[in-house]
Amino acid sequence: MSKTAILIDDDRDDLEFLEEAIKQVDHSVKCIPYLFCDDALRRILNDPSLVPNYIFIDMNMPRWNGNQCLKELRSDPKLKDVPITMLSTSMPAPVAEVLKENGANFTFEKPKNFDDYEQILKLILN
Repeated sequence: MSKTAILIDDDRDDLEFLEEAIKQVDHSVKCIPYLFCDDALRRILNDPSLVPNYIFIDMNMPRWNGNQCLKELRSDPKLKDVPITMLSTSMPAPVAEVLKENGANFTFEKPKNFDDYEQILKLILN
């Protein structure tokens, strides 16, 4: 059975890197990338049939930051059970705690190498 992951990151290279790592861990996951949180929100919130299995959000983005996006997604009842992962180049413990309080299931710093990305995603996707 195929699964869907929404990927939100304003850096195209980071989006491709994340998508490739997800595909390596679970090739059945269909990734839907977005460069901006508000575009992703509009699609998710206005399409009742779109309930992703996973959502990945970068913290530092223009227009809406990751925390604002997280709060908005968590306000939608259809997404209450969807695991949301927050990622960033830097993820200090106090920031990770706030994100978890706001509804994030997982937080992590973007790894520098592909193998580390795969190891983190194995924990999240399984």
